[in-house]
Order: sequence, then C-alpha cells, then structure tokens
Amino acid sequence: MSDKYAGILERLGAAAEGSRELDLAVYAASHGGEPLSTAHEWLWRWRDNGEEKIINVRNLPHYTTSLDAALTLVPEGLLVRMSLNYKPGPALVYIEEHKDGGITELGVACKPTLPLALFIAALRARQAIEDRGE
Repeated sequence: MSDKYAGILERLGAAAEGSRELDLAVYAASHGGEPLSTAHEWLWRWRDNGEEKIINVRNLPHYTTSLDAALTLVPEGLLVRMSLNYKPGPALVYIEEHKDGGITELGVACKPTLPLALFIAALRARQAIEDRGE
C-alpha cells in the first residue's frame, strides 16, 4: 500500500470525533501542504509547495463531522453499507465494489461517529483503488 494517506489515516484512527483541525489535516494530505500556525480562528497560514498562503477554514468541507461531505469522497460506483447500534456505540462502515458477481471490500472503519467512520472508509477505498492503479 502506498503511503499517500498513511499519515492522515493514522491521525484519524486515533480520533474519537471529527473536528475542523482534522478537516484541515485532510486538506493538507490531499494538497501536499502543512499548516504553519493559526492566524485567527478561521484563518490558517499555510505552506503549499513552498509558497505561504492563507486559507479560510470556513470554505473547507466538514469531512469529519458531516455525513454529506464524507459521502462526496466515496469513489463513484461503490456501495456503502453503514451499521449503527440501537444503544450508544460505534458506527461501522463498509465500502464495497460489486463487480463480476463478486464483492470486494475496499474500505472499512469503525468509529464513535458515523461521519468519521464513513470518511475513514472512503479514504481507505480511495487508497485501495489508487494502489491497484486505477
């Protein structure tokens, strides 16, 4: 497995819930930058390919706290199965590919919140697809 998503998946694995900081870390993982410091509650100084920028965090999707935003990261054509307990407990998400009569599990995650579990499973599915060269 390539390590494009390794750092962010490790950080997300340790998270108990989603946050704007995690959303920003996701942005960093996908754009190759790193946050330098917080300039203001909603503005972050950023280094992207050596160039310093300011990003308005309000414009970033709420990937780790919004089910709608997390769903946008599920690769097209894949099936999402979600399991929630009736009592308080973790959410379990499977992202699968149904092809040629078979089912391939591409991403699985179990986290305290459904958006966070879906987001992690979507990143794992993207990683699996990239690893096989598609």
